[in-house]
Amino acid sequence: MAKQKADFKTLLDYPSKTLSGLLGQVQRQKQLLAHVCRGLPELLASHIVHGLISDNRLLIYTDSAVWATQLRFYAAMMKQAAEDFSGKPIESVRIKIVADSVGISEKKPGKLNVPSLATIAILQSDSLHIADENLQHALQKLSLTLKRLAG
Repeated sequence: MAKQKADFKTLLDYPSKTLSGLLGQVQRQKQLLAHVCRGLPELLASHIVHGLISDNRLLIYTDSAVWATQLRFYAAMMKQAAEDFSGKPIESVRIKIVADSVGISEKKPGKLNVPSLATIAILQSDSLHIADENLQHALQKLSLTLKRLAG
């Protein structure tokens, strides 16, 4: 007879007061978020990522600065909805932006945009006719650097 593979248990399968308490908090925050979003326009509510009450303050997390600005117009309405949900007075509403990516990202080098040799030659010759010595020196230095980068 072939042996039957033992199924692996997930972390949620083990009894834990701490884990169940955390899961309860997450569930309560989801309910709060649903209650707050109920009064918002659908498009605006779809950009709210998370919401919670901390120290009598409603914290709303959104995905961009544009939507954060729009949400500020609804702060009083969201505050009232949070008070209705929690039964406690809410002192203020804070709207924060959540970054899209978390962790280390590799920066790719940008493409170097060097003007043509003809443009560099015009820059160099025109810089000779400038009265301000500092500007003339800076433009000549720039044209030499660009010529070097152009190869």
